Amino acid sequence: MLLSALLALITAFSAYFLIFESETFSKITSKNGILTAILSYRNEIFTNNMLPFISNEWNFVNYLFGGFSDFELRSQMGLIDLYFVFGGIGCILYLWYYFKLYITFKLTIVTRLFLIILIFMIFISGNFFLYSITSLFLIAYKENVLSAIVKK
Repeated sequence: MLLSALLALITAFSAYFLIFESETFSKITSKNGILTAILSYRNEIFTNNMLPFISNEWNFVNYLFGGFSDFELRSQMGLIDLYFVFGGIGCILYLWYYFKLYITFKLTIVTRLFLIILIFMIFISGNFFLYSITSLFLIAYKENVLSAIVKK
């Protein structure tokens, strides 16, 4: 418990230093705000590229099943891009299958926390579809959890 609190405190101080004290991020924070600094201008890509495309080109079916004509329009935020590609129904089905495939072990508080952090990282980072690192990481994590269960 104490170790978790210490780790959270170190993470908070590190995030504060990165966003407010480092030269690059402090310039972005003072000019464009903290959200832009955290998302590395991905929120502006979303606002300037993706939203106009959706409002001009999408119809009811696109909101259900997604659709785009140019991969460069994506926001580079994983969960938003997932909705952009698959729509609401497709996104739910994709995530259901994705987690059913990778999460075949009992969810404890630690694994739930891990998954929440992973989902948050996917949300603020880009290229969920381009790089397979998330899937490889989940496979390694799954095998580690399963091997720990077998050893008991």
